Amino acid sequence: MLAAGLHLIDMPLGARRNTAYLVEGADSLLVFDTGIAGQLEQHLVPYLAEIGRSPDEIGTVVVSHCDIDHWGGAADIRRIAPAARILAHELDAVLIGNTDRTIADRYQEFVAEHGIGWSDDFLALQHERSAPVTVDELVEDGHVVDLGGRTVELLHVPGHSAGHLALWDESTLSLLIADALLGDGVPDFAGHPAMPPNYRYPADYLATCERLGAYGADLLLSAHFAPRRGAEVGRFVAASARYTAYVEGELLGALAGLRSATTLELVRALQPALGPWPVGEVDFGVASMLVGHLEDWAAAGRVTRSTGLDGLVVWTASAPPSPGPRP
Repeated sequence: MLAAGLHLIDMPLGARRNTAYLVEGADSLLVFDTGIAGQLEQHLVPYLAEIGRSPDEIGTVVVSHCDIDHWGGAADIRRIAPAARILAHELDAVLIGNTDRTIADRYQEFVAEHGIGWSDDFLALQHERSAPVTVDELVEDGHVVDLGGRTVELLHVPGHSAGHLALWDESTLSLLIADALLGDGVPDFAGHPAMPPNYRYPADYLATCERLGAYGADLLLSAHFAPRRGAEVGRFVAASARYTAYVEGELLGALAGLRSATTLELVRALQPALGPWPVGEVDFGVASMLVGHLEDWAAAGRVTRSTGLDGLVVWTASAPPSPGPRP
């Protein structure tokens, strides 16, 4: 138990940490995220037996966002706790439970315009990790769930995805954030950098950093990092904002030097400076960050977006793009 009535459920994903959380109320239980298919039955059900609670007491399942390592096991709830209601934000719910659409709109988002996507093996694995399910209730920022003697609040915290949700448990001063903030990169179990902090919407992400930092939480619980307590909470939030500003600055310099480049050319040019990840293995994650900044600059008229002869987007520094305000 992390705090009174608040439990961490380990659901490892290969060499990386993947975590769901259980919140206890007097009348019902809430599960925050589901891991991939089969993990709730493998990890959650035995844990409930250990603490003397029953799957039938699960009344609410909150899916933080549209990535399959967070919703892939949601269909298992229909067997484990048939009465439970699955909640998600409207902006991500259109993908949750639909593997083909998640692949098309999320994991293959950059294929047509940028020539960057995931391998066939990775995409096939997503079908193995998920099953169709329907979200029962669309929730907005500030939605309150009453568990009996304990209420928790759902927060809309976009940036990593458009409809990302976090959970605020005031009774323990705990923030459950899934992938809302990702520091300067996701580690493996050995602590080595495994993947970049692939935020998609940088302005929203920085706003989320500011908002979550203002809660003064005693406990910060994410999906792929060990729990942060006390002063560690503020340091992690600050690191997330600082890295975003660093990416922006590095991208500004690279684009000013190259003048024109495709997204993949920028990924290759910047990856050594952004993190010690194997070249070619994290193209999507790096592209996610860069495209977000470039789209913002294009909307502001600071860069020009055009299409090359191969059909891929070319970014041109028509005027020196200036980065936004630093955190």
